[in-house]
Amino acid sequence: MNNVSQMSDSRLPDQIACLLVPMGSSMLLLPNETVAEVVSDLRPDEIPDQPDWSLGEAEWRGLKIPVLAYEKMDGGNEALPNSDSRLVVMNSVKGDKQRPFYALLSQHAPKLVRVFKDEITEESSTDGIKHYHVTVNGEEAIIPNLEWVEEQLRAS
Repeated sequence: MNNVSQMSDSRLPDQIACLLVPMGSSMLLLPNETVAEVVSDLRPDEIPDQPDWSLGEAEWRGLKIPVLAYEKMDGGNEALPNSDSRLVVMNSVKGDKQRPFYALLSQHAPKLVRVFKDEITEESSTDGIKHYHVTVNGEEAIIPNLEWVEEQLRAS
C-alpha cells in the first residue's frame, strides 16, 4: 500500500509532508514522496493522436515525459498553461520502469503543507480518478488515485 492510499489509514503517521497543487478549478493533495520535482520552465511539445487529456511530452533531465491535464482527465475543462503554470513531475507509484515519471500541469506553484491526521476530514469517492475528497487546513482538495492515472497513461 502506498502513501496515497494510506493518507486516511489509521496507520498514518501523525503528520505527513504534502504539496497542495492548484489545478484549474480544484486543488490536489499529493504526498511529497510522489513528487520528483516542480519546474516552471518546461513547456510540452504536442504529440498527435493522443487522448484529449494529454498535453504532449516535455524533456526533463534528459527524459521525455508525458504531460497530463488532470482536469481534462477528470472530465472537466482543460486549464491552459499560463505564465504562473508549473509542471509537477511525478514519480510512478507503480514503479513503472518504462515510464518512471510523468507530469501534471499546475496553474500556480504548489504549496508545501504539513498534514496532521486529525485535520483531515474525508469523503470517499467511487470515481476512478479520485481517491478522496478532503478538507485540509480549511481548504477542499482531492487526493487523486495515481494508480488509475498511471493505468490511463499505459493504455494511451
